Amino acid sequence: MRRPDPDLHATRRTRILEAALRVFARKGLQNATMPDIAAEAGMSAANLYHYVRSKDAILQALAEDERRETLTAIAAIERADDLVDGLIAVIEHELQRHDEAELVLGLEVAAEACRNPRIGEIFDTIDREMTDRVTQLLEQGRADGRIAPGTDVRATAIVILSTLEGIFWRRGFDRTFDTAGTLVELRRMLTAYLQPAKHSPKRPTP
Repeated sequence: MRRPDPDLHATRRTRILEAALRVFARKGLQNATMPDIAAEAGMSAANLYHYVRSKDAILQALAEDERRETLTAIAAIERADDLVDGLIAVIEHELQRHDEAELVLGLEVAAEACRNPRIGEIFDTIDREMTDRVTQLLEQGRADGRIAPGTDVRATAIVILSTLEGIFWRRGFDRTFDTAGTLVELRRMLTAYLQPAKHSPKRPTP
């Protein structure tokens, strides 16, 4: 019996997932079918089912890939000398990596995660990991004196992540979205929000 070729399997898996993204973006998550995805990937439906058993399996694979990308992005923020610089650099990279159709698809997948427990579990895991890692970054910044000492780092992590999600989704449907201008204002907002309060030195008593 021939052993499966892991490189060939990985190549075809990537081809299938990329085809699925195009079909989902073009037809919508609910209207896309497995035969549609097979045709887009240039293979028979029977061959497609050899690699993935259902749309749910494809969504799970896409979610796992996104999880790995997210953890890579957070690691890049951790390596940055400045927290705000790291956040802005990663956001800019992610906005360039995804086109508008993919960002809109993210909204559909998020809605599916609310209906589908298996997809929802993966997204819950991603959300917990992201929140935990950003919280740890903020805790370190607070300990180093780079963030205001009274900052509730867990709540702040959630505020930051919620803001970033809103930016990604808005770019998906806003045809006039100004990426450069948004990043300038986001940097200003994060800097003002996170930096320690600066107090004017007291004047000596005469």
